Amino acid sequence: MRLSCKRGRNMKQNRSLLLCCGLTMLSALSLFAGSEQIIKQKAKDIRDQNNAQQGVVPSARAPAQPGAAQQPAPVAPAQPLTPQQQASARLQAALSAIRPGAQVTPEMKQELTRCLISVSQANPKPSSQSATRLSEDLSTALSQKLLSTATRNRLAQNLNALLDPVGVKPPQVQDIVADVQTIFESNGVPASDAKRAAESSKAVAAELRKPAAK
Repeated sequence: MRLSCKRGRNMKQNRSLLLCCGLTMLSALSLFAGSEQIIKQKAKDIRDQNNAQQGVVPSARAPAQPGAAQQPAPVAPAQPLTPQQQASARLQAALSAIRPGAQVTPEMKQELTRCLISVSQANPKPSSQSATRLSEDLSTALSQKLLSTATRNRLAQNLNALLDPVGVKPPQVQDIVADVQTIFESNGVPASDAKRAAESSKAVAAELRKPAAK
């Protein structure tokens, strides 16, 4: 009887021992499986990072280094104005200075006279008498109505042409003189003042194109 009880106790102890061993093995397997999963996940992350790096398309230009400022493109220096261009600019300024409602001083008329003589490419230059008359008539017309910048520039171009006997021949003079009169009349200057400015322009042009005395 005692032997039978002792065997029963031994069998229970063996089963308990086996159960404990089984639980221990399951726990170890669970831990191993968890560690293996973590290792696999890390390996996958590393693989994804490598693939992403390999898939990046390099840019056409390398990024600028920090602190290395990009040098601006060199600007070509402005070309100086020729004497003729300077004379033309002074003529335009003298014409712009005469405006309706403002007093036209003798100094302004004298400056316009000097500019008309200076801009001429004739040799000899226009006489002081003809240039002064043209300056007076232009001043009277300009003081009547304000010309736009574009129209004033057109007037200056006409005067340049009339004062250039080499570049502009007599057959073209009549058309340019007519345009001077049209500029003033179309902007509301009285017809009589516009006509006087045109006639003075024509007189200067004729003087510069007069055949040389033999």
